[in-house]
Amino acid sequence: MAYDILGFCKSIKSTNDLFTVRQQYYFVKIDSNGQIVVCAAGNYSVGVVQDTPKAGDPGLVCGPGALTKVMCGGSFSPGQYVMSNSTGQAVAASSSSHILGIALTAGVLNYIAEIIFQPIGTI
Repeated sequence: MAYDILGFCKSIKSTNDLFTVRQQYYFVKIDSNGQIVVCAAGNYSVGVVQDTPKAGDPGLVCGPGALTKVMCGGSFSPGQYVMSNSTGQAVAASSSSHILGIALTAGVLNYIAEIIFQPIGTI
């Protein structure tokens, strides 16, 4: 059963259109304009976007400690550390990448899993 306990959330304007490409539950970071963009592989993240804003519209971003859904870019197991892949999806963490959370459920490519979003640095 999927669930969210989001805790602290913040609405932040989106640089790109996440609506058309359906990038809900992707890792996001802050760009040089102070707006959210989808993370690249191994990037640090400020949270997981909970909706699909159009460019210039605010997107709801959950912060550290949130139990949130994520879109999976590969397979991982419960208890495994996760990071962002090149398209902002959750994948099993590898060395020299920012750990963005811990999986609560198994991850399968292009399906939604649950994590605790808790950035803790690199491994």
